[in-house]
Amino acid sequence: MADKNLTFLQDINDNSANCTIKVQVLLLWNTFYQKTHFKPSSLDMILVDEQGTKIHGSIHNTLISKFEHMLEEGGFRVISNFDVKSTKSMFLLANHSYRLCFLDDTVVYDSPAFEIPGDKFEFCSFERINNSTVDKTASFDIIGQVIGNKPIRVMGTKQDPRHILECQLRDDNGIVIQCALWDDYGKQLHQYVLANEEIDEPVIILLQLAKFNNWNNKPQVSNCMYGAKLYINENIGPIIEFKESIKLQVMVKDKSGSGPLWIFETGVTKLVKRSASYLINKIKPGDTHHVYPDEFNTILNKSYVFRVEITDYNVKNRYKIFTVFSLSSDTDIIKCVLAQPVTKENAIFLDDDSDEDEKDMGTYSKKKRNNKPSDEARNLKIPKFEENDPTDENIFKENNLENGIGNLKNQKNQKA
Repeated sequence: MADKNLTFLQDINDNSANCTIKVQVLLLWNTFYQKTHFKPSSLDMILVDEQGTKIHGSIHNTLISKFEHMLEEGGFRVISNFDVKSTKSMFLLANHSYRLCFLDDTVVYDSPAFEIPGDKFEFCSFERINNSTVDKTASFDIIGQVIGNKPIRVMGTKQDPRHILECQLRDDNGIVIQCALWDDYGKQLHQYVLANEEIDEPVIILLQLAKFNNWNNKPQVSNCMYGAKLYINENIGPIIEFKESIKLQVMVKDKSGSGPLWIFETGVTKLVKRSASYLINKIKPGDTHHVYPDEFNTILNKSYVFRVEITDYNVKNRYKIFTVFSLSSDTDIIKCVLAQPVTKENAIFLDDDSDEDEKDMGTYSKKKRNNKPSDEARNLKIPKFEENDPTDENIFKENNLENGIGNLKNQKNQKA
C-alpha cells in the first residue's frame, strides 16, 4: 500500500475508523481484571509512527487469541479497520486524545522498518516531580541513579498481597526524588542488587510508563500497574549517556569542620571553566578513577561559596555527602558568608571527633529544620548568586571544537 494512503497518528480523530496507519509496537502487555491475575481483560500496546507520535491501542480479551501472534514489541506493522475512542477522563498512557480499539475484522500485516525521530522516551524532570507540577493524569518516563532503598516489603491482604520497594533516585543534576516500585518491578530491582553486590558500579534505572502520586503528603513516582518497563544498567542510549555525565566529589572545609560535596556537570564546568566534552575526552579508555583531568587541580586550596540542599535522605540515613546546587567564587559573597558566626544551626559539617557528631540524629535533623539566622547574621546583606558566569559563553563555545563522548563515567568519583 502506498504511503500516501496512510494516516499519521497525530491526525487520528473521531472520523478515523476507516484509515490505515504504519507504526512500531513500542510496548505490549496484558492488562488484568482487578480481582484476578489469571485472565487478561485486554492486550494493550503503545504504538509510535514515523513522526514520533504515540497512541494507546487495545484488544479486548475476546479477540486476544486472534491478534496476539501478529504483534511483538519492536515490530513494525500496518494496521487498518479499527475503532477510535476518546481518552477523556482516562489516565493517559500516551499523549493522545484518542486510543485505538481492535475489531474482529481489523487487518494487521508486517511493514518495513522505518526511522523514528527523536527519543522514544518522554522524560520528566526531577525538579517538576519535587515541585508537584507534573500532569497527574498522564504517564511519563524517568531515569536516575539509585542512591538508597528500603527492604522490599509486603502490603495488602493475604488474598491480594502487594510487594513494594521504596528507593531514592538522583538525576544528573543532583536532584533526589522518592520512587516506589511495585510487585514485579520491585522484585526486579531487588534481585538485580542482590546478584550484583560485588560489582563496583552505580545502579542506573530507567522506568518507562511511570506515574506521579503523593505518598504521606510527599511527591513520589511509581510504576503504572500494567505496561511499565524497567531497565537496569542496560546498554541503551539514555543509560549510557547518564553514566557518561560528569560528577565530581570534593572535600571542603570551613570554620565548622570538613566534609565531602557532590558537584554535578553544570557546576563542574563552571568551576574549571572547561566544557564537559573537553573534560570527558581527556579520559582515555581503561583509565581508573585515580586518573582525572589536570583542570580539576585548579580548584584546590581556593575559596568558594556553595549552596547545598540537605534532603530527607541525608537526614534519615546520615548520608553526609551533600549536593551542590549553585556556587560562586565572587569575593564579596565569600566575605559576607565568612563574616557570619558559626552556630549549630548553620554548620553543615561537624568533624567526626566533635561532641556534636557523637550525638544522635536529633542534632543532625535540627540543622535542617531550625534554619533561622542569628541576629548578627540577619543584618548581613549577602549579594545574590549570579547563575550565569561571564565565562560560560567561552565554556560552551568549546563544544563546537570538542565533539564526541569519552569514557568518563559518573561512578568514577574524583576527589579534589
